[in-house]
Amino acid sequence: MTVKDPVNDFEFPEEWLQKAALPRDVLEERIRKGRALVLSDGTVLTRGYTTGTTAAAAVKAAVLSFFREPGSCITVPTPAGPIAEMKIESAAHGLAFVRKVMNDHESDITRGKLFGALAFDGGAAEKPSAGPGDLPEKLSGQLPESPGVLLSYVLPGELSDREPSLARDIFPSGIKADPSGSSPAPEGGQDLRTILVPERCVADVMADTAVTGKSDGLQGGRGGVRVRVFAGKGIGIIRKSGFETPVGEPAVNPRPRQQIRDGIIEALSEIGRQFSGSPGPGQQVSGSPGPGQQVSGFPDSGEINVILFIPEGEELSRMTLNEKIGIVGGISVLGTTGFVEPWNDHLGEMKDDIIRSSRKIVLTTGRQGMAYATMLFPDHDVVLVGSRISEGISAASSAEEIVVCGLPGLVLKWGNPDMMKDSGFATVVEMLDRDPGNRAIAKAFEMAVRKGRGARIVVIDRTGKVLLDSAENRSSV
Repeated sequence: MTVKDPVNDFEFPEEWLQKAALPRDVLEERIRKGRALVLSDGTVLTRGYTTGTTAAAAVKAAVLSFFREPGSCITVPTPAGPIAEMKIESAAHGLAFVRKVMNDHESDITRGKLFGALAFDGGAAEKPSAGPGDLPEKLSGQLPESPGVLLSYVLPGELSDREPSLARDIFPSGIKADPSGSSPAPEGGQDLRTILVPERCVADVMADTAVTGKSDGLQGGRGGVRVRVFAGKGIGIIRKSGFETPVGEPAVNPRPRQQIRDGIIEALSEIGRQFSGSPGPGQQVSGSPGPGQQVSGFPDSGEINVILFIPEGEELSRMTLNEKIGIVGGISVLGTTGFVEPWNDHLGEMKDDIIRSSRKIVLTTGRQGMAYATMLFPDHDVVLVGSRISEGISAASSAEEIVVCGLPGLVLKWGNPDMMKDSGFATVVEMLDRDPGNRAIAKAFEMAVRKGRGARIVVIDRTGKVLLDSAENRSSV
């Protein structure tokens, strides 16, 4: 029976599996979940989950905890297919924390860090959008470079004693809750707090009756529930072009946004299955998770807002190049497969072994490059080497054909590490978008061809279109 890696579709040789120290059933289960990578000497490395997967887990846990206790673990789908499962650090009354799991990638600065989300009734007073002149006095002048949306919320009494620390965790530096709220608090609640968040949602989900089991809800008579997710503290904002996400939006890439939406739908489906009709707040229903546990009803407004935040995100961003490339205020929420690939020197040695034994080899810089290279070069072995292109070429010295295939950022900057110096652009993609005829592009490609020592150099964009190809002396930029 073959054992295949569900993340990259690699079939592990039986002799590798037999060398592993783990019991076979445990090893195969970890491989099936996408968490284990087996090396040629039997070493088992651990994959982690991306910031995107962890963010989706935090949001799903917060939405579940708005209604009832979600339990000790949370699951979310991943783009690669396997279901991610992680421990919930805490979750109650709409506030949830999960911790990004540890992994064997030596330079993953976010492993072990907390991700949080706060879900609250979206029916409180709100101004759909606001410029600096429209804000309450305590908020005026904040986030001057982009408009925002003003949300009002009431913390449940159970969380009121945590409000000062929550404010520090949730709101970006300089953004504070304004307790002047424009509407009275619901009976028994705390004073309204008005907060300013970036205008554009990270996710906006309309769950219909079929999902929630709720026949009414949204104002205007439409059935279902609407959930919106906004970026809070620790998530960067895009300030320059050249990224998958437009300028002014939170730095949350498309696939993590879809993971967040999928997680919300799962949460509402789980809650919907527990309702018989539409019980009111605190009503006990059949199918609830544990004895005596209560499940609250959907809010009368039919709307739930969620603020996603990373308490240490601002500090972590100072350890990255985010600010230099045009992402300010926090880290990026990323992930193509939902998993963080392990990397250490030993893994590099194993990949060198694979490259050395290959007759036709494609060295790729990332997951997208790997996917498109498989289609462009179906008769080649495809190996992901990241930024270690030169090492890969050296290892492939006996191959009949060597191809380097990847996105512009890594391939062209490998060719000329100084190509962005004094260019006026933050990223290679921005240069290609705004000034495709820039001489620095051609120069970097020429240098990459020389560094390749006979290897074919192919530069592709995010859609798989070939931009530059040394074999055909081809350029479409």
